[in-house]
Amino acid sequence: SYMYESKNIKSTLMVVPTSIAFYKDDLPDFAISDNQKSKLDYIENETRESLYEEYMMLGLRLVKGVSINYIKDRFKVDILATKQKQIDKYLKLGFLKVKDGYIAATYDGMKVLNQIILDLV
Repeated sequence: SYMYESKNIKSTLMVVPTSIAFYKDDLPDFAISDNQKSKLDYIENETRESLYEEYMMLGLRLVKGVSINYIKDRFKVDILATKQKQIDKYLKLGFLKVKDGYIAATYDGMKVLNQIILDLV
């Protein structure tokens, strides 16, 4: 958090940063100056990666699992292509299932979910 104190104001204002994330593509062109674009590219890539990891960690704990199309559209990751070897391994072991556009952990997969997540992020 950041503290702000004014001599005219007796109280202290506390500003707490939030974890609201946006992508550069979501902003209109006039909102970004040319010298900010490289900074935003770096921040966007870091943010996209951490949001992807968070989505995978939380989403695989759900019965429905994670949406393959959402991962592709939002995070620009074709998970079936980039993690095919790992997914196939867990499919053969009966720990994952792919159904109706979702990747989900099975009952047995929930027992080893931390390892599955590590392999998929």
